[in-house]
Amino acid sequence: MLPCGTFNEDYGRDTAVIRTRLQWIITILAIVLVLLVPLFGSYYFIGLINKISITIIAVLGLQLMMGYCGLISFGQVAFMAIGAYASAILTATYGWPFWLALPVSGIVAGITGIIGGAPSMRIKGFYLALATLA
Repeated sequence: MLPCGTFNEDYGRDTAVIRTRLQWIITILAIVLVLLVPLFGSYYFIGLINKISITIIAVLGLQLMMGYCGLISFGQVAFMAIGAYASAILTATYGWPFWLALPVSGIVAGITGIIGGAPSMRIKGFYLALATLA
């Protein structure tokens, strides 16, 4: 949210995510906090920050689709769950290290998203919501 009296004169500044000096300061402080939490935080607090970060990633995907594009899509949750499930299977069942399973599960979710999203590329509005719900 911009303070009153802030007007942008070009398109690049108008569409920027971080627009004001206060937003830059808050963003930098949040990044520093996230980097320092594992050094000083308890296991509970680290787990809480982890869950909050996962939720932020999901919300950013929804913001891109619904906020900027105006498309209602329910597919993000399914593809995020597929990536999480692939990561859990690779680490728990096959004993892969997490840092190796993370990009592989992202690739699995991406391939699934391409396969599931290709038929719905030209659909808009209510029909896109129905297609991604199925």
